[in-house]
Amino acid sequence: MTDRERPPKRQGAKPVRPEPKGAKAKALSALVRAFAAEQQIPEARARLWVSYLMLGGVLLRANRDREVPTYVIKGGVAVELRLRERARATKDIDLSVGVAAPDLVVHFEETLSEPYEGFRFRRRGEPHVMPN
Repeated sequence: MTDRERPPKRQGAKPVRPEPKGAKAKALSALVRAFAAEQQIPEARARLWVSYLMLGGVLLRANRDREVPTYVIKGGVAVELRLRERARATKDIDLSVGVAAPDLVVHFEETLSEPYEGFRFRRRGEPHVMPN
């Protein structure tokens, strides 16, 4: 993203989030705003919950027809999905992945490549593979 594409920053304020592109994204954004207001939680937290749930749907689809799951969500996201606002907010996602280390990133990116309910995922930054 170039400096021209970045939304302007105001002193002492968070950067302005760009408007979502596409009708589905705009509708989802409106629903998230309404949910956050109704539940009296920060919109950013509600947005993360939706992202976690959508990623969970993608991982569930990848686990379908397998005796042993390939992906398991763990850590703070697992707790937050269970306890919602009673859990401490988290911004990262911890996964247990049942794929051999050399194929791990390729397999995960293939899993994410299929659209989910009309939305696509992209990885930000480089993956950090933890040793067993």
